[in-house]
Amino acid sequence: MKPEFATIESLKLQWRSLQPLSGKNEQRLWDKLRLEWNYNSNQIEGNTLTYGETELLLVHDRTIGDHRVREIEEMKAHDVAISYVCRLAAEERELAEVDVRDLNRIIFKEPFWKDAKTSDGKETRKMVSPGDYKTTQTVF
Repeated sequence: MKPEFATIESLKLQWRSLQPLSGKNEQRLWDKLRLEWNYNSNQIEGNTLTYGETELLLVHDRTIGDHRVREIEEMKAHDVAISYVCRLAAEERELAEVDVRDLNRIIFKEPFWKDAKTSDGKETRKMVSPGDYKTTQTVF
């Protein structure tokens, strides 16, 4: 067995030995996962909130720093989307198209303009409408 698989197997056994988690530890784990998920997903999209600012916003509903309102709203909307995904998972059913569109509406909340390029490379701006499919071929 490769060393990395042995490490994974060892960690899996340790994890199983800790099950079931107490309610308090399960909540602590979920809180950490929720924070990491929100912070890292938003960083990928260019959000400038730091890890600490993200924690302050999501845990204490407070903000500091010089950030655009849109970045704060994106982080809050993403957190709502995570809760929605968890509810969907708990339903133990197949994911439907309406679920994906609803998730898109939750994350983007309201229409916004986005710089884009047409298929022939010309600069343009397009309105992005949450929950709607693109109607033209553009690159964002």
